Amino acid sequence: MRRFIIIFWTLFLVGYSAISQSVINGQVVSEINYQKPNVAVYVFENGTNNGVLTDSLGYFKIITENKGDVHLFEVSAVGYLKTVFKIDLRDKPINNTFVLKADCSINGKKAIEDLKAGNAKLYLIGGIVPVANSDSDNKFEEKYGIKYFDFGCEPSIHECIMEYNQIVAKYLDQKYGVKWRKKSRTDIILK
Repeated sequence: MRRFIIIFWTLFLVGYSAISQSVINGQVVSEINYQKPNVAVYVFENGTNNGVLTDSLGYFKIITENKGDVHLFEVSAVGYLKTVFKIDLRDKPINNTFVLKADCSINGKKAIEDLKAGNAKLYLIGGIVPVANSDSDNKFEEKYGIKYFDFGCEPSIHECIMEYNQIVAKYLDQKYGVKWRKKSRTDIILK
């Protein structure tokens, strides 16, 4: 009889804890290109330490401990605005795609402004310390009227820089053909 009571309570408690948990699946994307931001993205159940890191495509799976149908999740990524999203499990279908707003000061609009003002740049993938220009880099800058800029270890959002550089690259393609690409640095952010 004692064994039966222990088994009964064990099954009851396991079943009860499973009922109080919810499994939430979703995806986090950038408002810039609707793909996963090119940085680590964290999803936390609001007000808790219960969190996960998204995978390489921005997908996540989190098991909540909170009871109820409405859950709040805080999503954060470097360079993006920290945002709280609400999921109501009663909604059908449940759309668990979270779109993060980027804080882009370097973007396509800025590229067009810089080209018109004659001070456009090509942004580079940085390391810990910015790399100084070589003689051939200086010649490239003089010939094409575009400066290289290396952020070092504190770059802006990759997608924003890529958008900027793609507009500058399109301008250079139209003005000089693709020959400029063979003379440019290989660490320009274009993809």
